[in-house]
Amino acid sequence: MRGRLPKNNTHLAFLLDLFQSKKRVDGREWTDFRSFDVSYDPTCRLTHIRLGKTRLMCTLDAEISAPRKSTKPGAGSIAFSVDFLPMAHPSAVETNSFDNEIEQCLVILESLFRDTYCLDFDTLCIESNKYVFDIKCEIKILDYDGGLWDASVLAVSCAITHFKRSDVSYNSITKKLIVHSNDKPPIPLTVYYKPVTTTFGFINGIDDPIIDPTTEESLLVDGFLIIGANHRDEICLISQSGNLNANQKSIEKCCEIALKNVKELIGYINTIKIK
Repeated sequence: MRGRLPKNNTHLAFLLDLFQSKKRVDGREWTDFRSFDVSYDPTCRLTHIRLGKTRLMCTLDAEISAPRKSTKPGAGSIAFSVDFLPMAHPSAVETNSFDNEIEQCLVILESLFRDTYCLDFDTLCIESNKYVFDIKCEIKILDYDGGLWDASVLAVSCAITHFKRSDVSYNSITKKLIVHSNDKPPIPLTVYYKPVTTTFGFINGIDDPIIDPTTEESLLVDGFLIIGANHRDEICLISQSGNLNANQKSIEKCCEIALKNVKELIGYINTIKIK
């Protein structure tokens, strides 16, 4: 966002000239997304995501706990954390300049994966009123070049696709939990849909928003529009950051692009086979 990173006026003028010509520093077209790659560790608990030059890892773990007061007595939950590693970006660690983005990222993740019930939390119940699985999701930013919200949502959507928890039962006679690590296979999560977000950067004086802006491009962005969607042609979330100045027509156009984007990305994610 404007003013966040130290850049001289000459560089900002150079970026603005490019934008006014609908050109980008990295050679992409105005409406192009960056390349996206995903890889998994053998246990499928750790997922690595690359969105352009932004890299992050997402770790999932299933912890046994008592049901939360905020959920049903027979339902599990999911919780998130997002952190920048020191090597990710100097400004992020030294000046805490990305704290607002991290806070909004957590809100977006909770809205998309917890509040909209894209996961079946009832299947995470071991014994109602006693034991459930809580899914812990930790996101670590390794290298950062913009796209925090989109990359984080992509990482979680990829991670829940292949994650499996242990099969655990409760013996009502002995009042003990039984972990079936040897006699029963692990159980995958029940996923109803996998959301994807698309970030649009609005720049005063330029009609069309820039899509998937890098950190450098974000220097001239006045406001961000983040749209979450799924493959069912459903808009799951509309969020904003900064001084967003967008009319209804622009938002509707962004929604169309987001719906197209989610189908392409989820289609790619679904083709990945884990050996």
